[in-house]
Amino acid sequence: MSCASAKRCGAADVRGLPPFSTCCGTSSARDMMAARVRSASMTKDGKSLPISTVTSATAKASFPIRAVASISVSRIMSGATASSTRLGQLLRSYHDAAASFSWKDREWRLDARHPVETVCHNDLTPWNTVFQAGLPVAFIDWDAAAPGPRAWDLGFVAWRWVPFWRDEKCEAHGLQTGVREKARRFQLLLDAYGITPEIGIMQAGIERVRQMQQHMRNLAAAGSAWEMELASRGVLDEGMLEVAWMEDHAMDLIQRPRG
Repeated sequence: MSCASAKRCGAADVRGLPPFSTCCGTSSARDMMAARVRSASMTKDGKSLPISTVTSATAKASFPIRAVASISVSRIMSGATASSTRLGQLLRSYHDAAASFSWKDREWRLDARHPVETVCHNDLTPWNTVFQAGLPVAFIDWDAAAPGPRAWDLGFVAWRWVPFWRDEKCEAHGLQTGVREKARRFQLLLDAYGITPEIGIMQAGIERVRQMQQHMRNLAAAGSAWEMELASRGVLDEGMLEVAWMEDHAMDLIQRPRG
């Protein structure tokens, strides 16, 4: 089943998420999209559905929820089943809400990527996510949002959240090792989203991570202080090792674990 034809995620599956609102300014494509998501989150009787997309300003000003600026992946994955399930539901809710947004003839920070199926967030990391009781409930930091295929977000999310790390790095962070375990967590994410694992998601993730790594290397070469620090600490080299790991194990990761 392709991303475009993935089955609708049932509302009952995400009913437990608290309702959130979005900033509704109209001065940019991002703000207009936020208004659209807000509209899509309302039923005919005026009740809120759990779309759960917020801007960082709204999250800080309006909600008694801790927006995590830095959170360890090992802490998130200590509740892997619940976290992966909630994350998949949340991402599906957002993608569905944004799918009908009129994206043409608007200015985006990043170029649209075809085939356009929704408006991708493009930077769905744990530190761009709001948590409540240890579970993801909202996304923040929308400056990189742009039209694109669902797999573009899904592949990136899998890399960051499963995560698709080498065993040595998983051990250092207290995570279980092995391709089988990563395939299991990947499956939890996709099951919650409502889609069958396919090689296209892995290919999109690999391309997205490689693109981001090259962008950061270009910034480091141009003298950007933060990217230069990341390069000096070996973070960019580690990122390329993770790309190589995904390439080596892509087919195994889309196989449903048995037993």
